[in-house]
Amino acid sequence: MSLPQRTRACAAMLGLAFTLALAGCPKPGEGGPDAGVPDPCSSKDDAINKADCNLPPDNTPVLAYIGAPGDQDWYKIDLPATVNARSLVHVRGGYSAANTAVNLAINVLKDDGSSSLARGVDVHGQGGPKPVDLVFPFSTPSARLFVLVGDQAANPTAPAYDVRSQYSLQAEVLQNPDANEPNDTTPTAIPLTQGPQYASGTQTGFLATTDDVDRYSFNVTTSGATRRIAYVHLTADRISPPPPYRLSYSLISPTGVTVAEGRVDNEFLAVDLATARVVTAGTWQLVVQAYHSPNTPGPVAGDLRLQYQVEVRLMDEQDASEPNDVASDTDPFAVALSTPDGSKHSKTGRIDHVGDQDWFLYQLAAAAEPTLIHYTVTWSNTAGRFSPLPGKVDRQVRLFNRVTDPAGAAKAQDLCLNDQSVCPKGDQDSSNLLNYVNGYCKTGAPLCIRSERNESLVYANLRNFEGVIPVPAHSATWNLFVYVGDDGNDWADDRDYTVTLEWKPDADEASRTSGGVEGTKVVTMALDFPANASYPAPPGTATELTGTLSYGYGRLNRNSPVNGDGVRGPLDYDAVPSDVDRYEIDIPAQDPAAGPLDRTWELQWKVDHTQDGGYAYDLGLDVTFCDGDKLDGGQCTPVGASDGQPFTLLYTPDPLASWHNTNGALQPVYGRAVTPTAETVTALAYGCFCFEPRYVKGGKLFVNVTGVDRARYDDVPYSVKMAITEYPKAYALPNDGGTKLCPPPTDGGVADGGTAGGCRFTQ
Repeated sequence: MSLPQRTRACAAMLGLAFTLALAGCPKPGEGGPDAGVPDPCSSKDDAINKADCNLPPDNTPVLAYIGAPGDQDWYKIDLPATVNARSLVHVRGGYSAANTAVNLAINVLKDDGSSSLARGVDVHGQGGPKPVDLVFPFSTPSARLFVLVGDQAANPTAPAYDVRSQYSLQAEVLQNPDANEPNDTTPTAIPLTQGPQYASGTQTGFLATTDDVDRYSFNVTTSGATRRIAYVHLTADRISPPPPYRLSYSLISPTGVTVAEGRVDNEFLAVDLATARVVTAGTWQLVVQAYHSPNTPGPVAGDLRLQYQVEVRLMDEQDASEPNDVASDTDPFAVALSTPDGSKHSKTGRIDHVGDQDWFLYQLAAAAEPTLIHYTVTWSNTAGRFSPLPGKVDRQVRLFNRVTDPAGAAKAQDLCLNDQSVCPKGDQDSSNLLNYVNGYCKTGAPLCIRSERNESLVYANLRNFEGVIPVPAHSATWNLFVYVGDDGNDWADDRDYTVTLEWKPDADEASRTSGGVEGTKVVTMALDFPANASYPAPPGTATELTGTLSYGYGRLNRNSPVNGDGVRGPLDYDAVPSDVDRYEIDIPAQDPAAGPLDRTWELQWKVDHTQDGGYAYDLGLDVTFCDGDKLDGGQCTPVGASDGQPFTLLYTPDPLASWHNTNGALQPVYGRAVTPTAETVTALAYGCFCFEPRYVKGGKLFVNVTGVDRARYDDVPYSVKMAITEYPKAYALPNDGGTKLCPPPTDGGVADGGTAGGCRFTQ
């Protein structure tokens, strides 16, 4: 055994270069200049002439040291004559020790000793060393290669070395498992075989070598005037440990334009990448390679384990409404509606390629009264010709009307931006949302967005893809557009969907509107003296407010959109958020000489069920009182909540601390009765619903009736009954079965000789 061979064998047995006391092991300094460890392969000439510097291509390991600062080891690989076009050279090396200061660098060189074929470095910092694994194609039989091994110093002025631990180095020649190689420049054809629904073809491949590039091609033929769609799908199983790369792809048109690309989010995921694109006639290329992150420049190693699959499907577009990718006032598929008769009009479409945007035009004839549009969009349960593209499913539905003006586009834009009667803008508290809505007004042919629905994971079966919008009276044709697409236009599923639209009259709104402006209905408050036997329910002679809340989502009370409640998602929008019915209730004059003016308010509201017995919505009452003690130009001063908004009355089943109850047992302030035909809410006696004397003096109050927790858009009527009666009234105590009066007024308690105590409902 030669000296270097004996040194390596001893070190392999003992694990330490300095444990050399055993007979036959060389002492420091015997083998070369490397700080006392052998160094037989320090030059290219050594690699050529010394047998110890031969690295056999049969996976036999060689052990050696980086034993001195700047030490470099040279090895020679003699390749066999069987090397061919699909051959790979696999060189790997590294330390098996738990730690080493050496950042092992391996460079495989051509026969000239200077041209690099592959290079890798283990820069492990404070962590343990990792192997350097190089795989590269090489097709020259009986060729000679060199391998140069050394340290890539973290600090160039202090190169690292290690006289305690050896590195190992191995080489082998493999056949590339990718049967399509070489296809880095010349694409591998994917023949397409026609089937019942589409033509298809498949291929498999490996990114086996560093910076490997696999190219494929497929041919697209035209089919008359019908557009063609190519669906491309790349898949691979998840492997452990993961590959050293993230697979990516590019789809390139016959003119050399990259029309689609994608990459796996991280190397620990199974590969599932797909796209669907409208394609033109000619030869298309698909390029598969490792993703090169801008944050980690440099070569990306290959992997011999991960086999990916490519499938291409070529199909005719089957969306009968195409082309409808833009909002066009001359859409040949436009639906002309002559009267708001409630008829259902349906159109079908499909999002069958990335970038697909579907616009449907409905032309509403002139209408002298306000009307309604009820729309729904539903997707078929029948699968498309390809699976939905991977990624977030975030479909969208939007409704717009075109804004025009005889003075031209600039005037139309100004009206769209600034005239709420032309383009109402709900949710204006959000500047971002307002900028978004105004963005459509700033187009050359301005559009006013009326409603938007965005898919949300909490909404099962797309039940938020529905809405009702008000349509103002109009003297000319009103162009309404329905848009269906997805957020970002980066998704497709090739499934049919149906847009159903109803143009309906709105008799309730028409009865409240004059000159295009919705007015306030004026009614007189009923008197109930003495209180009727059904108190706290109002009497049969009560004042009754009636109407139908047909459009908008209303407000939320007990429902939460993030929990999937109601008819809207958290990111949905309506230009007119709610149908609001406004009332003025005049209070008959009360004689202050007859005693305190405190009065009890008897209040009850009811909402009918839908025809099938379902719940449609509840009511909310926004109340503004008039303070008769503070006159402003002879008129009462409006009083609402502390923030200037109206007081809002909403049903809750929870026990509450009523305004008068600071330390007693809590009770519900509302009662709710549910029958097969309606739901009725009554203000309970415990709530001490009452009018303070100043509001009785004011002589009126205003009530806005709005929808609450809407679940459906059925046209169901509501009624609100109310009256005033004497104050105070008694309420039952929950514990002992007794009763207690609401706080009564007392004489002489205030500076002006009036009363103290009594009703303080709004304080």
